[in-house]
Amino acid sequence: MNERGVSESEPVRPTAGGQDPAAPDAARAADPDSPAAAEIDPPAPVSGSAADTAAPVPANEQDPVSSESGGPVEPAPPEAASELESRQLADALYGVGRTPIIVARNLNYRYPAGELALRSVNLTIRRGEFVFLVGSSGAGKTTLIHLLNRDLLPSSGSIYIDGVNTSRLTRSEIPRLRRRVGVIFQDYKLLTRYTVGENVAFALRVTGGYDGDAQHRVREALATVSLAGRAGHYPFQLSGGEQQRVAIARCLVTKPPIVIADEPTGNLDPEIARETISLLLRISELGTTVIVATHNRELVNSLRQRVIELSGGKLARDEIRAGYTADLLDADALAPAPDQDPSDD
Repeated sequence: MNERGVSESEPVRPTAGGQDPAAPDAARAADPDSPAAAEIDPPAPVSGSAADTAAPVPANEQDPVSSESGGPVEPAPPEAASELESRQLADALYGVGRTPIIVARNLNYRYPAGELALRSVNLTIRRGEFVFLVGSSGAGKTTLIHLLNRDLLPSSGSIYIDGVNTSRLTRSEIPRLRRRVGVIFQDYKLLTRYTVGENVAFALRVTGGYDGDAQHRVREALATVSLAGRAGHYPFQLSGGEQQRVAIARCLVTKPPIVIADEPTGNLDPEIARETISLLLRISELGTTVIVATHNRELVNSLRQRVIELSGGKLARDEIRAGYTADLLDADALAPAPDQDPSDD
């Protein structure tokens, strides 16, 4: 791996031919508020509020990870019956009291033009869970992802990431949050003039994590996605599936406890798509919380993980071991028994 990817003394720079066209997106993918991202192109201000201004918190809102007695308190808004039911199912599946890592309470987001993109969303996602986020285009999935990554601020309500209210973060604290929430994009956002190893190392540089251990972390991340031997290759030398795995490695190199994949299989053929989701499942089994926003009905139906569905900006469904749609029936239950004549009905 050459000096741009692993050198501890020399920063990542564009080649003499000029700035890589993908550099602004790649920098912001890793950390939009980092100095490196700012040098490439200053980030646009957060709509409706300064990035360092905390959103108002309702007076009756209780911190989900602490109480007056100092003990842990998990929020259970009385109006969120479906969320409470889902949490009870999660207790049965994962163990009672497993630590919540994402909590959304009465979450609303309104576009600058006035339209509500999210309406009174309440969610609790636990450490190490694997969750599919589904819904039609315009349902609010992308808005929720931007809120989780603090690209946007809620219009009202709160998001807690590992016990921290993201609305109360100062601008200087946001990079630390983004090291804990890794995002994988559908279009990969790889730097075409950098090698695979350099692309992965870039995430460490823009989040301030490039240190003496960086080379080892890059190799470890590439090994996790079975690309240890491709570190010196360029993106154009890789298949679509391999490029997606580089994007996953770039996300994993900062060792985030939360990984969000936005349509990670959208550009892949079915076999490669299944391999990609299997990789994300293995990452979840190692203790990372994984959220996959997808329209891939077949994969969701076959894997039967937790499914959160948004519709019109509202939480329409939150179920454990679910399919893509709420009315999905088990095909085996519909098939007649081997010794049963269908005409008997």
